[in-house]
Amino acid sequence: MRERLSAAEEEWSLEGAVCEEAAENTLLLEGWVESKLIFPALKVYEEPFDTYWLNRDQRVNVKDRDALLSCQRRCLEEKQWMGVKQLNLFLMELDHFEKQRIVSYYPRNLQVEHTNVCNSRCIMCVHYFNKNHNGKFVDDAFIEKLRPLLPYLERITLHGIGEPFLHPDILRFIRLYHSYGIQLTATTNGSVMTEELAEMIHKAFYSITVSCDACTKETFESIRGGLDFEKFKENVRLLRSFGKKLPMRMSTVAMRQNLHELPGIVRLAAELGFDLIIISDITTQELMRNLGDSIKCFPAAASHYLLEAEKAAKECGIQIQYPEYILDYPRRHTFEEEQEILKGMKRFPSQETAEEMYLQYEELGFCEPCIQATLDNFVIPSEYVCDGICDFVMERPYVNLRGEVYLCCTNWMHITGNIMKADSFAEIWNGEIYQGIRDLFYRNQIPKFCVGCIFLRNDIMIRRIQVKNADSRFYQHNYDKAVEELMKERMDKKEGTS
Repeated sequence: MRERLSAAEEEWSLEGAVCEEAAENTLLLEGWVESKLIFPALKVYEEPFDTYWLNRDQRVNVKDRDALLSCQRRCLEEKQWMGVKQLNLFLMELDHFEKQRIVSYYPRNLQVEHTNVCNSRCIMCVHYFNKNHNGKFVDDAFIEKLRPLLPYLERITLHGIGEPFLHPDILRFIRLYHSYGIQLTATTNGSVMTEELAEMIHKAFYSITVSCDACTKETFESIRGGLDFEKFKENVRLLRSFGKKLPMRMSTVAMRQNLHELPGIVRLAAELGFDLIIISDITTQELMRNLGDSIKCFPAAASHYLLEAEKAAKECGIQIQYPEYILDYPRRHTFEEEQEILKGMKRFPSQETAEEMYLQYEELGFCEPCIQATLDNFVIPSEYVCDGICDFVMERPYVNLRGEVYLCCTNWMHITGNIMKADSFAEIWNGEIYQGIRDLFYRNQIPKFCVGCIFLRNDIMIRRIQVKNADSRFYQHNYDKAVEELMKERMDKKEGTS
């Protein structure tokens, strides 16, 4: 096997699992095998070379779908959860290698919204104005609909519009997921932390992301209304006090209001014990009245402070990721000119603005900009081409607290199905929408709705896809236009019936 791989592939592939060449043209794998080892084994798919995975007393050919499924059924009966997950991974890589539209595996990762209630009114979020309207928590009936997926899942992300740790039963749910061998992660605003929760996070989580967009009390509490900066730092220190093994990431949304604090935020992250800080650009929407907050409006200032943040990260010994595209973004002004423009702008929106936005929301009937995805309104190719397939499409769907399934957490407009209504998750997972989207990627086409995706433009959480012809227009996310058109359509219908 080693002779069949390039030096680069060998370094990338043969790490973590026990493997040995049992006979000529035969490789045996044992233990947990990651995708990076499965991939080169499948590259020799057409050659007379067999790769087997050893599961107790059974040897399974990783290129034989029927054998993989048979072994997986046996593992399910025996409640051998890690075996189920490993075989699911083999099936995923095999389906991907063969470019299957209808797949035989289940998601490896699931993003699940446990609540839409939040205790913060962040200026870049709908919670800034929606007053937790129709706030809910998932119940046991929802969890029972998820239960058939749990044996297959390697990871669950507690993620959604709300603060996950506000759910009164969140510890019980975490223990349930952990009992299936699932590793967890979450994005939290850091406002809720107890010793019991911190201990459970260190036991069941593989990482945690904490949001923070400032290094000063004034900016922090102005951006994240309702939260206390000192309590935030106290909670983060409590979490870190339970050990240093848990990877902790700080997530920072870069906007005009905090550009000058980015270097200080990096230093704060290092001081609080974070291993990595991820800076992403703000996603603006007309509904939020924040189009002028985008760092794309101030590329010279953004580039200056991001480079200063990178310098601070090197000095503090902390890793950093940030949207590098902004460094080459077209500029109309110098750094000094942008600084003057920023000084002349009102820094934070007023409470009156929030009230006006709530009234607009109320006028629209508190409707959410989401529709049922169809082949006509969603499975549409764009002008952009790619190599590979989106990680979220392949293995990481998002399920909100109503049970609605979306391709990912950034596209909560097009519903692909509902676990509370479908007979099984497979009905959604192999439905015509997922089949059509897979086919677009297999034909090297970026779906129209994915143009300007926050993960693609910030180069985060994506490892299987690369956009080949991205330009400045690609980074202008078209989500706001789609939402605006949908809301206008609903408003016209409302006026027509009144």
